[in-house]
Amino acid sequence: MSTRRIKVAKKSELAVGKGKAVMIQGQEIAVFHTEEGFFACENACLHQGAPLDQGDLQGCMVICPWHAWKFNLKDGSFVSDPAFALKTYPVISEGEDLWIEFPSKN
Repeated sequence: MSTRRIKVAKKSELAVGKGKAVMIQGQEIAVFHTEEGFFACENACLHQGAPLDQGDLQGCMVICPWHAWKFNLKDGSFVSDPAFALKTYPVISEGEDLWIEFPSKN
């Protein structure tokens, strides 16, 4: 599957410990700034669809704002059962810009 880069934010828009929702091709994606860098995943908790961009960050974990489900932003895995995982997307940082590698629609 081919991908394309899509500009999603300026680094200055995301303080460390914060998330931001962006729309890409009709899908809501959460972009996070952690101490380890920038990460992106689908913006709906696997449990009941809560907006993860509004969750708290602990290191590279996002905690669902509704029911405290924890997901590893590095691979999307649900901490309590890694068989469940969010879809994640590579984030590229160039200068002041943040880009996501997103699957191309063919």
